[in-house]
Amino acid sequence: MKCLRLAGRYDIVGCDISHFAYGHYASLASYSEIIDAENYVEGVLSLALRRETKAIVAGAGTPLKLLNGSRTDLKAANQMLVGNNTRTVALAEDKTAVATILDEAGIPQPKWVEPTHGEDER
Repeated sequence: MKCLRLAGRYDIVGCDISHFAYGHYASLASYSEIIDAENYVEGVLSLALRRETKAIVAGAGTPLKLLNGSRTDLKAANQMLVGNNTRTVALAEDKTAVATILDEAGIPQPKWVEPTHGEDER
């Protein structure tokens, strides 16, 4: 949101499932609202249509995964989802797979150890 605001040519509409989300209070969006977590995609799409947006920029993690899974519905509603595709998002969440791909491509990376979890941490 900050970069979009600094560009000076976008009307930013924000949303989050939490009343306490930073974006609601950061004075970066011209409008912001709370979206129901149980109907997240529908809520985002409804907001986008009501505010006549042209694109949806998803945050990382769960919002991006949920919206990625609805790209067809968003496209049908003339809403462009800005963000990585589903395969890239899934890969980015699997650090072991990323390390394997980097190794296979000969790209150096820092040494790391895959964490192990005790039974009480799962």
